[in-house]
Amino acid sequence: MCRPAVNGKPLGAFAIVRELNAIGGRNAIGRIDMVENRFVGMKSRGVYEAPGMTILYAAHRLSSS
Repeated sequence: MCRPAVNGKPLGAFAIVRELNAIGGRNAIGRIDMVENRFVGMKSRGVYEAPGMTILYAAHRLSSS
């Protein structure tokens, strides 16, 4: 079984997300700007950042295909 690592350095789950957040943040990965329809009939605009999870999701999709 392979131990998860980032750039060849084995890390635990929290450390992986923290490291990927730093890497993704420096490279503008994981910024999402969306407009949502609210239940009461108004629109809301939100900007979300999740660089580490965006990288993990892309890596998972690549390894699964």
